[in-house]
Amino acid sequence: MADAPPPLWKLSRRDWLRIGLGASAAGAVGLGVGFWAGGKVERRKMRVPPREQPFSPNVFLAIDTDGTTTLWLTRSEMGQGVYTALPRILADELEADWAKVRVEQAPGSPTFGAQTTVASASVRSLYPELRRAGAAAREMLVTAAAQTWEVDRAECRAAAGFVVHAPTGRQLAYGTLAARAGELDVPSDPPLKDPADFRYIGRPARRLDAAAKSDGSAVYGLDVRVAGMRFATLVRPPSFGARLTSSDEAAARAVSGVLEVVEAEGGVVVIAQTTWAAFAGARALAPTWSEGSHEDLSNARVAERLAAAVTGGAEARREGDVEAALAAPATRLEAEYAFPYLAHACMEPINATARIGETRCEVWAPTQDPQRVQQLAADATGLPIQDCHVHVPFLGGGFGRRTVPVEVEQVLRIAQRTRPHAVQLVWTREEDVRHDFYRPAALHRFEVGLDEDGAILGWRNRIATTTQAEGVDRLAIEGAEETPYAAAAIDVTWAGVDLPLATGIWRSVGHSYNAFAVESMIDECAHAAGVDPLDYRLARLGDRPTHRALLERVRAMSGWGAAPEGRAQGVAVHECYGSYCAMVAEVGLDGSRPRVHRVWAAVECGQVVDPDGVAAQIEGSVVFGLSAALDGELRIEGGRIVTSNFHDYPILRMDEMPTVEVVCLASDRPPSGVGEIGVPPIAPAVTNALFALTAQRVRRLPIRLDLTAT
Repeated sequence: MADAPPPLWKLSRRDWLRIGLGASAAGAVGLGVGFWAGGKVERRKMRVPPREQPFSPNVFLAIDTDGTTTLWLTRSEMGQGVYTALPRILADELEADWAKVRVEQAPGSPTFGAQTTVASASVRSLYPELRRAGAAAREMLVTAAAQTWEVDRAECRAAAGFVVHAPTGRQLAYGTLAARAGELDVPSDPPLKDPADFRYIGRPARRLDAAAKSDGSAVYGLDVRVAGMRFATLVRPPSFGARLTSSDEAAARAVSGVLEVVEAEGGVVVIAQTTWAAFAGARALAPTWSEGSHEDLSNARVAERLAAAVTGGAEARREGDVEAALAAPATRLEAEYAFPYLAHACMEPINATARIGETRCEVWAPTQDPQRVQQLAADATGLPIQDCHVHVPFLGGGFGRRTVPVEVEQVLRIAQRTRPHAVQLVWTREEDVRHDFYRPAALHRFEVGLDEDGAILGWRNRIATTTQAEGVDRLAIEGAEETPYAAAAIDVTWAGVDLPLATGIWRSVGHSYNAFAVESMIDECAHAAGVDPLDYRLARLGDRPTHRALLERVRAMSGWGAAPEGRAQGVAVHECYGSYCAMVAEVGLDGSRPRVHRVWAAVECGQVVDPDGVAAQIEGSVVFGLSAALDGELRIEGGRIVTSNFHDYPILRMDEMPTVEVVCLASDRPPSGVGEIGVPPIAPAVTNALFALTAQRVRRLPIRLDLTAT
């Protein structure tokens, strides 16, 4: 094991654009060979894992002789509901009996095409491919039944796990037909069902993982157990650029259950018989560290760097003569909106398990990118990639953090030391919070000019973020570069600031802060023009019929303008990942702390696959977004992150949860993503309500009100 710290691997912003936003094309591109290749019986033998079922026409499904239909889940389940939604798509076209459907998590393998779970892309990218897979299997089963009966195929149809001969009413179960269907060629262009005939798509369903997650039988990464395994944790420098100068390894080894202590991974690794022994050994180390290389870094210093950079950004969008538009408007507005670094704070701490043998490597990783993990295992062991097996358990939250499997790199190095024993690496919560890949800090500086009627003459938005890119970081400005509101002249710029904190993908990425800035600034325009904020938005929308329909729907849902005494309402609307969401928040005060009582959300996300799943995602997004808006801030002092755990980085508690009502607009377009669309609008809806209630405009998150000033 190398003593020097490993190079820090992370997805570049360009990689994210490539694999994340391009994921909607993954089905058609990535499955060209693995999906259809293989003839007849040989098809099931080439699958990963190999299939013993007689009918396995593609990588997604297999049917056994007893009728059990196994569907392979090729995306990671991290609470977003793909464990139910994706099988519903496949089962509907297959005309499967839902009671006989079981789901298995697919291992990491190129056989499955793209497996990265990012950008709210699971349902929207796999919808056409899963329908095609189910339809192909259905057509093969119908053909097998027609051949068995020696009847015209046109007289047969599939229904709920059977093929029915319409003239006679005879039925054959899928299990009975499996062997014969497995001998047939796979149709390359099977007919798809009319959406009017959907049996499962668009209808409520009990989540397939609900029972296991309720009774404790669900296996998350932390639950993985392998005979004879070891457990490890690590302690790393608290300051940026610091190095270990001393530690009490003898005290750590004296802890019952500790097996080994080694300087590695830029700090110290403790290997033990249990996780708790490893943690106790780590506490006993009492390490000391050198001074870091950024002792002057603090939240104030980050703000200074952003402010210094924001005026000198690269041009991202420019239309019209902004200088002329801002020269003498009827009303001129200037404002700054500031955002801190944020951690992911997944409920399940960062972990991974690995076992390295002479000819086989196994990794158990709660990851959003199993194929990346498989490649890391091959690189670390020198084994052929097909001999590196990646198991993907349930993820206790992901939010983009688990696209960066640095913990897998670490556990593979530790496993070289513990071989032939498996080892599970678990980061403490403190290590997780202080060594995350953070949502970047950001600053928006606006100059906006309005005419006498409140129309936007000039819109200048200068943006600075703590990210780096060649030219313009498009992820950093998504949701701000393009807005739904009409302006005669627009100027959007971006500047990057290079700081030592590693940044990464955080739920809804740039939309999470850009929507707040844009929707808050639009609210400022509405109040400056003396127009109701919802009416102002409707008046200033360009050719955006979906935004308009959502705002009208949420107006009706919320009884806009009729909040109870002591409360006020705020509105926001946003578009990302192909979906749209308008929100109204009803807010009061509990002392100086905002209390969000109710949230109404109108969503347009194309064809809804799982209505309950969509509602759950919006509700979860409200929790996630409110947690960040009310309390989310990474505190930096003296060149180190001092935030450490949920006591100083809290998430919303049950007694703070508002009532959330979700309505989905009917749509005939294909599904789009819902895992992130609810995050961007919740914070501005809340702070816009707070302005209506207190006349204080919140321009910096997290929300901190000064009621002595009102």
